[in-house]
Amino acid sequence: MPFIPITTEQYERAISEVKKVRRVQAKRVCIYVNNLGITNITLYLDNNIHISFSSSVLTEWKELTSKQLETIHLSATEDALAVDDSDVHISIAGLLRDIFTSVVTIT
Repeated sequence: MPFIPITTEQYERAISEVKKVRRVQAKRVCIYVNNLGITNITLYLDNNIHISFSSSVLTEWKELTSKQLETIHLSATEDALAVDDSDVHISIAGLLRDIFTSVVTIT
């Protein structure tokens, strides 16, 4: 099957449509490396919800260097985290599920 490029307008329209469908989107992500060298990540969601966690919960990226972790950013659709030089995107919905199910034990 041949590669068929799309226009910038088609790309932006597709991203806009995906953003309408997704329910868990972040407005911003901040990376902070503390004095112990631990990389912490804060997601800023709707309704002033801020969720901070250590990068150690990102097992998919456990081999990344601290310099690579500092490049964490939101994907184009704002529903996943991405890193420069990595093909792995981590969905925010899945990440939040993993964080909260590892902290909360249902009995």
